[in-house]
Order: sequence, then structure tokens, then C-alpha cells
Amino acid sequence: MEYIDPITSDHWFLIHAENTNMAYALAYDSAVKTTTVPTLTKTLLSTINIDFSVGGFSGPFPSGVALTQGHGNAGSDWVATPGQNEVTLQTSSSQSYLDHFFTFTIDVDPSDPVDTVYELSFDSKMAATLIGAPGSARLLHSFWDVNDTQTLFLQYNATTNPSDPQQNYQTTTRLLQVDQVTGKLKFQFNFHDDGYTISVDARVRNITVKKYRYS
Repeated sequence: MEYIDPITSDHWFLIHAENTNMAYALAYDSAVKTTTVPTLTKTLLSTINIDFSVGGFSGPFPSGVALTQGHGNAGSDWVATPGQNEVTLQTSSSQSYLDHFFTFTIDVDPSDPVDTVYELSFDSKMAATLIGAPGSARLLHSFWDVNDTQTLFLQYNATTNPSDPQQNYQTTTRLLQVDQVTGKLKFQFNFHDDGYTISVDARVRNITVKKYRYS
């Protein structure tokens, strides 16, 4: 609420304190008003490539990166495409999937500023015929920060020509803020389906994590 002093004509802004009979008064006559918004500079600190093209899930991966697989039901593993930075969930007409995932963790560098921003980027696709099918097949990706807090993202990156490995990939980018510099970050890709028989492979490729700082 604005208040104008009847004697000095100074302008004050009153902020009432909750559950009290008191208010704080802020003088704003001397405030400098500007329409200029400062521009932050985005500085790249490092890039971490999760490259499957040489040793598949065995790596080698950059220092501080570890990768594991798992599944919640019967099914085959995600496998690396020889010579390409890509992994594919192998399927057959006789298999059903509940959850099948791979996870990688990254050691946080203690020398990084606490306002470091991590940018996860990857390409992915799955068959368009699976969208809206029984079980609602989908590709999920999740992020756990150093406090072990999970953020879950839903992904429906569909392709109209699943037989061609070069067509219809969609690039996804996520910005992830970390507020402390000890521990690990965890990322997970999970193909999830409730009892539907899958006959077309889901694919993920070109996974990178870039570290930035805005100043």
C-alpha cells in the first residue's frame, strides 16, 4: 500500500506484517528506475559425452561417469549399436516389458561453482504405432540431484519410419540446477510399458551433459 507523508510529501510503501498490528515502510523516492534488463553471460565449463560407439555399455566413459542397466520384468537388455553413439532396446514379438532402464551417474566436481547449471541433451525415438496402444508405451527420463531428489520427465518421441535408424529422431534438452557441489548426479532412461508386446526398438543416442555458469 502506498503512503504519502503529508508534511514532506515523501512516498512510502507499507508492507503489513502477518498476524501483527505492525507494518514496514519502504521509501522509494530515491529509487532509480530503469527498463534495462541485465544480460547474463553463459559460459561453458565442460562437456561430458556418454559415448557408446567404442565399448558399448562397457565404455570407456569420462572420469567420474558410471553406467548400469536394470529391468523390472522379463526382457532383453539395451544394447549399443556397433560403431554408433546409440543404444537400442532389443525386442521380439514374444516379449512384454514393464520397465527396462539404463542409468548413468556423474561425480560432481567440488571446484564447480554452486550455481553451475547442467544441461542434459539426447536424441530419441520410438514407434508411432506404440503411442496410445494398450499399456501406453513411453520413454521416460529422470534426473536425481545431489540431494537424491528425483525429477521425472515423460517422453513420447515417436517416429513414422522406425525401420530407418536415421529418420525421425527428436532432440531433447533439459536444464538442471544444482545447489551444492558434493555427491553425484544420476540420470536414467526407462522404456516403460504395462504388458504390451513390443515389436519395434526404442532408441537413444548422442547423450551429452554440458556444464554452464551464468554470470
